[in-house]
Amino acid sequence: MKRTPLYERYSTYSDVKLIDFGGWELPVQFATGILAEHEAVRTKAGLFDVSHMGECLVSGDDADSYLDYLCTNSISDMTVGQCRYTLMCSTSLHPRFSWRCRGHRLSGFSAPWCLIAPRSRALPSEVSVKSVR
Repeated sequence: MKRTPLYERYSTYSDVKLIDFGGWELPVQFATGILAEHEAVRTKAGLFDVSHMGECLVSGDDADSYLDYLCTNSISDMTVGQCRYTLMCSTSLHPRFSWRCRGHRLSGFSAPWCLIAPRSRALPSEVSVKSVR
């Protein structure tokens, strides 16, 4: 199984439950339990490792409106460097992280979603979707 750069960190926790998540060895629960994890994230901070996710570059004159159509949160009002958690509308709603990089929208997806899900609606001729990882 593949491992993310954070594997060495979370694998040191006692009683961490690791699972095969699409070929990646990832933690699903820690010894403290889901309620303690929830409380920690709500009162302090949480970290979600996205390094196992694919990346797609969505570009073109209509990229903003196309992403606004596909995602449940607005993407067109994001500034360069901003990140937003959203869902992509498709037959199954899977979480996505979207961020803007140098004027283009780059989105974190569980591969190969980045190329499949956008095809659920015909791409406008002014939009291109390209896998970059």
